[in-house]
Amino acid sequence: FVPQAYLRFWAQKKEHIWEIGVMDKKNQKIYKTNIENVAFKKHFYTIGTGEKKSYIWEEYYSTGVEPLLAETLKQLIQQCTN
Repeated sequence: FVPQAYLRFWAQKKEHIWEIGVMDKKNQKIYKTNIENVAFKKHFYTIGTGEKKSYIWEEYYSTGVEPLLAETLKQLIQQCTN
């Protein structure tokens, strides 16, 4: 699994989405797709099943962890390239 904040460093913004080049190893095809479709598992952080689902971990990760990760990666890349 790869955080979207990390994938954005290799993606291009196209209107309101971030696109990245990927390769389907099974079919040996290369194409562009939204970073939301890359290296993830649907409902990985969802707790519960049926009608009683909680997205608390997804919300925490997207608002608390990923913004910090994005800034940390940005600083790290700047230090490595200067």
